[in-house]
Amino acid sequence: MSNSPVRAHNADEAIVQLLADHLAIKRMFRELEVARVGADDDRRRTELVEELCYQLRVNTMVAEEILYPGARTVIDNDDLLDDLEARDAGVRDLIDRLDVMFPGDEHYDATITVLIEEFEQRIADIDNELFPKLKLSKLDLLALGLRIRERKDELDEDFAAPPKSLAPTRHTGRRRVRARH
Repeated sequence: MSNSPVRAHNADEAIVQLLADHLAIKRMFRELEVARVGADDDRRRTELVEELCYQLRVNTMVAEEILYPGARTVIDNDDLLDDLEARDAGVRDLIDRLDVMFPGDEHYDATITVLIEEFEQRIADIDNELFPKLKLSKLDLLALGLRIRERKDELDEDFAAPPKSLAPTRHTGRRRVRARH
């Protein structure tokens, strides 16, 4: 079952939804920092890290499956999107490392710190660079947001589930041809 609250949709649905996810992830970062500083409760820290990693996986998956392909169809900034995809790959690598670690392991805290720093930079790039470009584009952010919500619901039901449908804005692997002026 999705953690998304039921509410009316708006024209910027995809952006509103992902901004809310980013805020929730930042709250989890702070909660993890508090748990790291004040407690020796390894079980609680492990639970927080597991939940954080799940949320980061979902967020990067919907970005790579839906957001980035849609963005590639309307904005002319392949470097930004390529950088975001590379950053997502780095985040997944760090999550995979944490999957086999426990509090007290030699690089556990350092890996969490790097993961947080990488994801915060990713959030900044998306929120400050990608979203403003998408708002100015002709991309249907309502439809994109509904597809994102549907995909998140699918992942909540079965994390290994492939997308039920390919997005109509799915990137084909070909770069857009730039218009000549």
